[in-house]
Amino acid sequence: ETLNVLASSDPFFWNGVEWIGYSVSGLDCPANVTCVADPEPFKRAVAEAGAGRTIYVAGGIYNEDVVINTDNLSFVGFNAVDVQSGVELLTVTTPGYASVRSITLNANFGTTDGVYAKHVIVNGPNGWLDDGLALADVGGTVEADVILTSGGGHYVIKDQHHQANTSYEWECAEPNEVIYPGRNYRMVLKSPTHADVLQYFENHGDERSTLLDYPFNLSGADRLEDLLVGVNLSAQDAWSHSTEERVFWNLLGNAGFDSFGNNITLTAAQQSVANSVTDGTNDSIERKYAVWFLWPMLENGKSVSPLDRQLSFLSYEKPEVLGCTDPSSFNFNPRATKDSGSCEYACEWNPEIGASSPNCHKPTGDPKTPGTPTDPGDPQVNVVIVPGTADEALIIPVTGADLGTGMLLPLLGLLLTGFALLGKGIYAWVKNK
Repeated sequence: ETLNVLASSDPFFWNGVEWIGYSVSGLDCPANVTCVADPEPFKRAVAEAGAGRTIYVAGGIYNEDVVINTDNLSFVGFNAVDVQSGVELLTVTTPGYASVRSITLNANFGTTDGVYAKHVIVNGPNGWLDDGLALADVGGTVEADVILTSGGGHYVIKDQHHQANTSYEWECAEPNEVIYPGRNYRMVLKSPTHADVLQYFENHGDERSTLLDYPFNLSGADRLEDLLVGVNLSAQDAWSHSTEERVFWNLLGNAGFDSFGNNITLTAAQQSVANSVTDGTNDSIERKYAVWFLWPMLENGKSVSPLDRQLSFLSYEKPEVLGCTDPSSFNFNPRATKDSGSCEYACEWNPEIGASSPNCHKPTGDPKTPGTPTDPGDPQVNVVIVPGTADEALIIPVTGADLGTGMLLPLLGLLLTGFALLGKGIYAWVKNK
């Protein structure tokens, strides 16, 4: 039970009078936060917070479907916080990364720092595509209403409900089945790490075997990587729209002639550009541009089948996201694009707060959680483990005031005497002197 408490979630916010938070147990919010029990704490916090509030979200995984109907809510992820009593003041001592199953935007969202969703649903007229892209987690999707436009030799995707504020470059990379400029689409945008995107590349031909004289077919992941390199190289080297079109068509596995009889093979100059993408010399190019692949659901209100269409994508200059970029750190943020110097490698859990109110939170089952049998780790907390044969464990919080070093062995002896026959593992949390 204590392990579950240490891993539990507890989103909280200042309601104008006090700090109030929610957790499944109703016990494990940070110090100075009034804690309320709720089976879906993230969803409850969003529903209760007023317009313009900031919700602080403990790092971890939230299997919840959250609907935002309040304007200008913001999220901040944390692994450790210092909350002041009676005033709207706190310090995030260790930034965190939190992922929620889905977020539906029915309102104009504020900002997010370390909190994302696997699936973001943007509903107009009040939801914004910009906000959906900012909230989407790695490998996630964004569903939104968009309109396609063209002009000046290139294509643009805009938020259908806020056209004056959004403009993303749309790469027309589907010569066999078109999506049409001037039409409104309900579109699902999928990130390059989404399984459907990788499956597309696995199922479609490798342009190298027929076009670039490579004697083998590379994996879908390799070909997808080349496309991402190409998008950033095209922006850096200012390819013409014609070169972009043809090179991207071929990187997606569309070579030769399209269904309209148009020749889409590469010219010698375009072949040279394609080689600069696929021969590996530009693999280390700085990735300033992000890519989202397009799956249409509705076209002018009528259902369409994504399976009937070749893959297309939009690209845009991705915003800078500060966070821990080291995957070995327990507060690693996979959405971070620039390291903030905030990486932590030991969870600074304070035993004197008590196991029911830790200020350190971890995703359930994370093998790097300090204090678990897989990694005691924390320099501030010793974990004494007496192995047993059962999966369960009795956990006894003990502070430095309760236990001196000289009493550790007698206590363990007593515990062994009383519980050895139960086949349990016995843990004691001990503060170092």
